[in-house]
Amino acid sequence: MSELRRELGFWDALTIGAGTMIGAGIFLLAGVALEMSGPAAIFAYLLSGIVCMITASSAAELATGMPTSGGDYFFVSRSLGPAFGAISGVGIWLSLTFAIAFYLFGMGEYLSQFLPVSAFWGAFIGGVLLTVLNVVGAKESGRTQVIIVLTLFAILGGFSVLGVFEIDSKNFSPFFPFGTDPIFGTTALVFVSFLGFVKIAAVAEEIKNPAKNLPRALIGSVALVTVLYVVILLVIGGIFTQDTIGDVRDPLTAAARQMLGNPGVVLIILAGLLATISSANASILASSRINLAMARDRMMPNWLSDIHDKLLTPYRAIILTGILALSFLLLESLENLAKVASVLQLYSYAALNIGCIVLRAANPSWYKPTYRSPGTPWIQLIAAIG
Repeated sequence: MSELRRELGFWDALTIGAGTMIGAGIFLLAGVALEMSGPAAIFAYLLSGIVCMITASSAAELATGMPTSGGDYFFVSRSLGPAFGAISGVGIWLSLTFAIAFYLFGMGEYLSQFLPVSAFWGAFIGGVLLTVLNVVGAKESGRTQVIIVLTLFAILGGFSVLGVFEIDSKNFSPFFPFGTDPIFGTTALVFVSFLGFVKIAAVAEEIKNPAKNLPRALIGSVALVTVLYVVILLVIGGIFTQDTIGDVRDPLTAAARQMLGNPGVVLIILAGLLATISSANASILASSRINLAMARDRMMPNWLSDIHDKLLTPYRAIILTGILALSFLLLESLENLAKVASVLQLYSYAALNIGCIVLRAANPSWYKPTYRSPGTPWIQLIAAIG
């Protein structure tokens, strides 16, 4: 069996997770969250972030104990058994493939505002190019991810800094306009904005010095994104009154227009385009590795496990994932399928936390993680329920 090359550094790994999380969620859900809970919606993002950081810690332990491709599928199958692993593997692979199509469609929408192409053809062309990029090599894909995510953070960071000066503190009163009850419902809504960090573990076989870089990248990406989300939410909540926020479909664009006029709108649209590109790119990279791991376990056709002699990438798994994602662009109910897919990922997150507890208790001879998740088993149980 051919081995993959370890050529992804810490920043490559960090940006795979962060770049996938910063997608349509924060661009479209921030206003809905504020409408549901008022400024107290920041606690929904904090609660989601805490649950995900615990899950990231569990994933880091599993990944350093099993630093190979496959991510969620491989960890669940080795900790909870092949049956749970098969459910997890198929569910995650399908969820990621649907998500790729969803991201590509968003990419096409943004591209159509810059180029004379329809949203569909923008999505199709973008999908083909990203699939080719991933076939060429993980290193090239990782470098592209770093550039995209750093640009994205620069735009959103600049938006946050400038937005602080536009905040009207009167808009934060009352901070809990509907009490504390809606915060949990809002948490369930915005949780989708945090999906993606476990994709770092899916490429564990290609990360340099995994004992050190995996835990830092997994936990660090969630912490970084949580802080960014909270700051963006405070800016939007401070610019718009609670009476009007419900009527603002794209609050980041509206806030940017208020701060910088048309140039601000262009920058936010560019950020949205970069967010969809980074999410699609990272999802292709990760989902193909789940295919690879399942093929190695004979749960998918073995020909999918073939590694290219020169490029050293699982090119067949990548091409299959790319073709399926492109075909899903033809489905009209793409958004609903993406929502169902995220439920499958939530099952996987719960299974990761339980799997960490099971392996810690069983302590098999082959399981020697270089990172140990703190608070086992109680913190993991709380995260699984969360």
